[in-house]
Amino acid sequence: MAYQERPVVGQPHPLELRGLLTFLIHARGGVTTIADLVDELDAAGVKTARPASQQISDSLRAEVSRGRVVRVARGRYRPGHIPRTTRQRIEARARRALAIGAQSRAAELLDDPQYVLGAAPTSEEVDRFNSLLVQDALAHRKLSEAEAAQRRAFLMRLERGC
Repeated sequence: MAYQERPVVGQPHPLELRGLLTFLIHARGGVTTIADLVDELDAAGVKTARPASQQISDSLRAEVSRGRVVRVARGRYRPGHIPRTTRQRIEARARRALAIGAQSRAAELLDDPQYVLGAAPTSEEVDRFNSLLVQDALAHRKLSEAEAAQRRAFLMRLERGC
């Protein structure tokens, strides 16, 4: 199967989606439900071609057959064994899927009828933008002091309209 263009903004390639789902299950550590994964995808802005629960179930079927995820019960999964090199590839796929979700969230923000090009953003828009950035970041990654300072400086420039 050739790697094709993505038809929808925010919709990762199926392999990237599988990587993201596997990553999320391993990051949580315990038993994870499909509903939890649907919420995670929605928060990250990742879209699916079919209903999310069906797409997740089908994607995880392949991971179960490889032993990376273990099916505990209907709609419930726990982490399996992943070799180190495979884990690195899965994490790279997960990062790509999250980046696609972030692009989707940014597109939604820019399509907002309240957004006026060239005008200084209001404090509500800055707060909304900041919350979208936080949602799109990996849940387990904390910002360093330098990154936090850069983020604050960026938001201050936005508030001043520079």
